[in-house]
Amino acid sequence: MINYFIGTIFVLLGIYQIYTTEKYFRQLNVANNAMPGNFTPLALWSGLIFGVIFILAGLSFGLGLYH
Repeated sequence: MINYFIGTIFVLLGIYQIYTTEKYFRQLNVANNAMPGNFTPLALWSGLIFGVIFILAGLSFGLGLYH
């Protein structure tokens, strides 16, 4: 029972992380006149990777693959 709850929380966090990363990417595309920082691509990739990791962890908890 608790595994489903933890899995749901992780999946929701992963979806939120991917949503905010995509929102930030679109904001950068709209304001392409502004010079983004040097670490902007790293921030975008790490946000996407953390979102995928959270979703995979949530699925593994929800399916009972992690004990």
